[in-house]
Amino acid sequence: MSIFMLRICFAQNVPVTLTLNEAVEMAKQKGLQAQINTNIYNAEQFQFKSQSVNRLPQFSINGNLPGINRAYNSITQPNGTIQFLQQNQAFSTATLNLNQQLTSTGGSFFVSSGINRFDLLNTQYTNWQTAPLLIGVSQPLLRFNQFKFDWKIAQLRNQQNTRTYAESMEDLSLQITQKFYEVVIARAELEQAQFNINVNDTFLRVARGRYNLGKIGEDDLLQTELRLMNAQNSFDQAKLNFTTSENQLKILLGVDKITNLNLLTEISLPQFEPNIDKAMSEAKKNRSDVLSIQIDQQQTQAMLKKASLNRMPNAELTASYGLNQTAPILSDAYKYPLDQQRATLGINIPLMNWGKNRFDYRSAKFQMDAKQAQLDLLKLNLEQDVINQIGQYLQLRTRLTISAKADTIAQKRYTVAKNRYFIGKIDITNLNIAQTEKDQARSNYYSTMRDFWLAYYRLRRLTLYDFERNEALFKNMN
Repeated sequence: MSIFMLRICFAQNVPVTLTLNEAVEMAKQKGLQAQINTNIYNAEQFQFKSQSVNRLPQFSINGNLPGINRAYNSITQPNGTIQFLQQNQAFSTATLNLNQQLTSTGGSFFVSSGINRFDLLNTQYTNWQTAPLLIGVSQPLLRFNQFKFDWKIAQLRNQQNTRTYAESMEDLSLQITQKFYEVVIARAELEQAQFNINVNDTFLRVARGRYNLGKIGEDDLLQTELRLMNAQNSFDQAKLNFTTSENQLKILLGVDKITNLNLLTEISLPQFEPNIDKAMSEAKKNRSDVLSIQIDQQQTQAMLKKASLNRMPNAELTASYGLNQTAPILSDAYKYPLDQQRATLGINIPLMNWGKNRFDYRSAKFQMDAKQAQLDLLKLNLEQDVINQIGQYLQLRTRLTISAKADTIAQKRYTVAKNRYFIGKIDITNLNIAQTEKDQARSNYYSTMRDFWLAYYRLRRLTLYDFERNEALFKNMN
């Protein structure tokens, strides 16, 4: 059923007929929980995009327009003495910058163009200083490339975000399945309770007639009266259960409480045969918790590399080349610019830190071993969970077929027993047994159907894989 048709049904308060699959899709499109999941996912997506643009060239402009300095300043005289003279100065600066972070090396490249103006107030003195072009690079040597590492972690977290979102939607599918069949079972129990009231009322009238004729004892009559009272109590409880479960389902579906729902149980079942090796492979590849441990491994490995590099000398090379000029007239400040060069090499050599780097290294090494063991354990548990879940799925599919047949047989047996009771061939005790078995068989049928679909969605949640379409559940998310 399309969303457009659903809106028409809501507007006209026409009962909305839904299968389980339609209810799941409806909850994912309209439900508040789905909106929460989607907003969290989108927030993380834009956070990743914010990090990704840091790798692109960054343009900026900065300056002071204008700056004023009125103060007594120390002025060095030609003979080396100092005099404190009052100065009234104005200065303005503007610089256009381009910066590019170098992911592969961890350094940075920059280009800039700037202009400065200096005025001595209360005089005619003005001077311009320009730097039409300045190109430079800054490169750490023998240091950990933090920028490259941060980008790698950001990519892994983005992958984890897509998987976490898919998992949250499969969790929603499980919630919908549980609530869907709670309503189905509650509705069936309500219908059974109403049916039992009607037939037990008929049985009571028959029993009174037979009692008056002396064909049955008082105990059979009292048993029939008790059966009717129990049916009335069951009806009241079933009505409350149905109303409560239906309202909870409507909240997940994102519909008003006044909307009437008509839920249809699935007739055709998925017949795919999940391959255990394929399911194990997809679970290990797709699960967000596997990625979470892999991220921890990367961070621990970074700590190990940092601790290793900290035991060695490190340096940073900074070099720049540009043009500059100065003149009292702006146009002259761009004529015949002069070269300007700058290069520095800073060196840091650790001498003694009382073994701190060695301790950090060994700590990181043990943490990395622990993370690897944690990942190995998770994968072993996943393998066992996959085997158990596939076995449960296949077993429930077979049991569902048997439950359907048992329900049909129990319904027929009750009809036969009821007819035999009317003609006096069986007593009320045997009829009550047949009625109880009928109700239990119907309840077992719907409970088994619920358990089957829960197993179906748990297998999807466990592997993040759609076995019917043979694709990952997050394939088309990004």
